Amino acid sequence: MQSARRYDQVFAGAFVKTHDDLRRTVQTYAETHARKLRDNEDFVRTFVGEMNRHLKLCRSLFIESMKPVRQKFIVYLQAAQKADLARKDIDLTIAVDALSGMLLAGALRRPLTESTYSSQRYVETCVELFLKGIER
Repeated sequence: MQSARRYDQVFAGAFVKTHDDLRRTVQTYAETHARKLRDNEDFVRTFVGEMNRHLKLCRSLFIESMKPVRQKFIVYLQAAQKADLARKDIDLTIAVDALSGMLLAGALRRPLTESTYSSQRYVETCVELFLKGIER
């Protein structure tokens, strides 16, 4: 699937030996996800707006497009837990969804905030908040 291929570079050779490895991979993942949201802004806005009216279709589209990538990210973070880089008391599924939610909110709010701060700065801040929550 084309959507999943966008993320190939995120996990290809993504080490999980040091905190720098973890930070680099999470940053690359977040930048890729934010770029995907930005590149598909019209679809994302329509998707969010129609979610209640077409919940079954939206679930299908979401699961089909993001499940493999989301699972790879969770597996990567589980490896970070095993390497004692990430807290073991964190539900990684929820943590990944929280990061995705922050990035989605930034994409939806971008027209209102772009004169205050850059999209890049927003993504960097989301990554920092995410990592502060999961790192050991």
